[in-house]
Amino acid sequence: MPPAPTPQRRLGLALIANGKQEILVSKNLDAAATSLGQIAPRLKQDGRIATSMSDIEDGTRSVRDLLKPVAQMLHFVANKLDQIKVPHLDIATRRINIPVVGRVRVVTGVSINQKRPFRDLGVVGAISDTADDVDNIRKALKAIANGIRDVHTDLPTIRANIVNGSKSGKRAAANLNRAGTRMVAAGHILAP
Repeated sequence: MPPAPTPQRRLGLALIANGKQEILVSKNLDAAATSLGQIAPRLKQDGRIATSMSDIEDGTRSVRDLLKPVAQMLHFVANKLDQIKVPHLDIATRRINIPVVGRVRVVTGVSINQKRPFRDLGVVGAISDTADDVDNIRKALKAIANGIRDVHTDLPTIRANIVNGSKSGKRAAANLNRAGTRMVAAGHILAP
């Protein structure tokens, strides 16, 4: 039966195992930092992503501008339909029982009023609601275009942060690798 490992030997074996784990983690961290660094060139100010973002912003603003006359026309149509009034006759009658003749309806009064048929049918409200929806779409398109512009403007900063993050990750991986290598070496000294 082999002798029980001494505390020194157990510490050495633990250092070797932890050191190997740190070396493995450092390799994964280095690979992740390298992948991150490969993204940065795609974010150049004159690169495809920047050009695409600019095109999307311009297209979004163009669609918004094209919807303006549609909204204006819908509001105009709703207002004009709401202004249309048609005459409406209200006839007041009364029934009278005449012996021998029977029941007779007699007109006791006539009043002429005006009605707004398109408002009463709900047409004006539907057109007005549609115009409001188009206005809301225009507002949303403006917000989207402004957001794209803001991200496009921040691309150089985002790119610099990615490059710095990649470099920091590579430095951390190298330091972790060195520390792991030293742990393994120390472990071999304590547990030959």
